Amino acid sequence: MRPSWEGLHPIIADQWGMITTGQAESVGVSKMTISRMAEAGELEQLRHGVYISPQFPTTELTDIQAAWLATDPRRTRSERYEDSDQVVVAEEAAALIHQVGDLSVDAVRFNAARRIRVKGATASSRSMVAAEWQWIDGLPVTSPRRTIEDLVASGRWDDDQVCNVVEDALSKGILTAAEAARSKVLMRVAPHIAPPVSHHSAAQRLRDDARRRGLGAHDSIVEFTRTLFLAAVMGRTDEWVVKGGTGMMCRFGKVRSTKDLDLFRTGGDEYDSPTVSANELVLVMDGVGVGAYTFTCSVSSSGSDDEKDSRRVLVGVSSKGRQVATFFIDVSAKVYLSREPEEILAERTDQADIPGYPRRFRVRLYPLENQMADKVSAMYEVHHNGQP
Repeated sequence: MRPSWEGLHPIIADQWGMITTGQAESVGVSKMTISRMAEAGELEQLRHGVYISPQFPTTELTDIQAAWLATDPRRTRSERYEDSDQVVVAEEAAALIHQVGDLSVDAVRFNAARRIRVKGATASSRSMVAAEWQWIDGLPVTSPRRTIEDLVASGRWDDDQVCNVVEDALSKGILTAAEAARSKVLMRVAPHIAPPVSHHSAAQRLRDDARRRGLGAHDSIVEFTRTLFLAAVMGRTDEWVVKGGTGMMCRFGKVRSTKDLDLFRTGGDEYDSPTVSANELVLVMDGVGVGAYTFTCSVSSSGSDDEKDSRRVLVGVSSKGRQVATFFIDVSAKVYLSREPEEILAERTDQADIPGYPRRFRVRLYPLENQMADKVSAMYEVHHNGQP
């Protein structure tokens, strides 16, 4: 078998350790010889007509590479390199190659101008231009943008799953926000990645949404900006935890109206003072901008003092120098948890599509058993006016 191996080695070395029976025959090695080499452990069969040398490690891409070779089994990878009508890896397999998202690959899918007959693989004839695919490690693969657009068109994944792929591609730098913004498909599933719209545009969308849901227009704008503030806090530091009505909304959706945010810091004894925590929140968030909005924060002179367990922070929201909303944050201290805060992916409560602003955001929540205990205790609480 040594002469046979020497004839196959240049091909194997150039295509991930793999050889097809058609390629072997083109250099004078018969299918029978390939079969005997496999029996002797010189080769390992991956799929019908495709083998790999045990000297080359298999990877998560091996099945995709073998399927691509099987689409034109008589020609080598190098011979196919200059083809004008490439068989291009697409959809879930392309996402795996780009290392974006977490989608299962139940079948290898290609975009091709011709019909493909390969077991466990399918092909669509969607037209492509040169900019919509690229070579990655010897494989022709749809571009990140085209990959995601094809995933949307497939109908196999919901918008949230595709949105995760978009955000992953952006974070890895293989898709730019400007490129994504040029795609109507991506803007539909991930409108928040577009350049932020103005306050005027966002407010109009929120008013239309509030009208459809029978809510107050101004309240919807306040709630929207309050949510942006919360998402910004959670993104800037992992010390803050949300409780109260907003925590319930993050966990269960629109369970009841709430006008304030309830936050507290996790940490040691230095966080036992609500004033210290309130000042720290001001330090972290005063002057922070999110899209068209800027937050100004100050510790309110009214509200609870350090003899109690919370302090109030006033937040003003402005756009182009004009104040558009205000809300309060009750900053608690002396909070004792039954367990560590839990992190979930929460959604805005409005249903408006507002380009440039996050629909979902990660938030750290007060444990549910603590939340329930607080509500029971509140039923028997005596307030400052002496009334229960």
